[in-house]
Amino acid sequence: MYWLFDGYNNDIVRYDFVNDHNPGNSDHSDAIVRRYSDVSVLKDANGTVSHLELDEEKQWLYVVDNGHQRIFRMNIQTGSPSLTPPAYGPHEAMAEYESITGYDWENVVTTGLSDPAGIAIQGNRMVVSDHQTGEIILYDISVIPALELRRIATNAQGIMGICIGPEGKIYYVETAGNKVQRLDPDATPLAMNKVEEATLSIYPNPSNGSIRIQAGANGQHLTVEVYSLPGQLIQRFQTNSGQINELQLINGTYLLRVMDQSGKELGKKRAIICR
Repeated sequence: MYWLFDGYNNDIVRYDFVNDHNPGNSDHSDAIVRRYSDVSVLKDANGTVSHLELDEEKQWLYVVDNGHQRIFRMNIQTGSPSLTPPAYGPHEAMAEYESITGYDWENVVTTGLSDPAGIAIQGNRMVVSDHQTGEIILYDISVIPALELRRIATNAQGIMGICIGPEGKIYYVETAGNKVQRLDPDATPLAMNKVEEATLSIYPNPSNGSIRIQAGANGQHLTVEVYSLPGQLIQRFQTNSGQINELQLINGTYLLRVMDQSGKELGKKRAIICR
């Protein structure tokens, strides 16, 4: 089984073959092909790839949609066959060939990408390569939209595919010179491990801007960062009581990141301001 970004027909396609389908095997009669057509994708006119990554544990398929400069994800356990057959094909005999509609999907990243190409997932971390800037961007996907954590300038000329190997080492393809390069975690501390979250609560929620934070031991020193949902840091507070009397924010939904006095992250929560 494999997934394909079909930039010519603007959908995502799943191929299943009963028998081995290595290169050179041209018999497709046992193929089960499903075209996911609810979300229209767009290929890059200049040829930058749009890669996909399947989180097998959570059954989310993450898609680089280069033409729309975004990352979205689909829940592959949802959706059902459409009564309307695909507009494209089939052009040969297949066991099954149908459109899937009504599946769950959501945008993961919609800002800050110039020319996204490769993608890799490990736990609650996602890395994306930007072909134009040569950057590798690290995100926290324990919250959606994803929270941008940092950017690494590789100076690569035409960075494309990317993967996370053993011990958190990151490998990426540089088209100039046909190279495969590696980043080591010691040189670039990516913190690819999952955050060990303590019990965290924020109340009241929604609030008028005055909130109480309960995290870890009572009375410990806490640092609180407030982010917009696209991932921009807006405010930063420190408190010993867990009480924040006034968040100077307009009405809306925000992400609060809470850390202890050593800088260890205790968790994240969405907070709604409604005055």
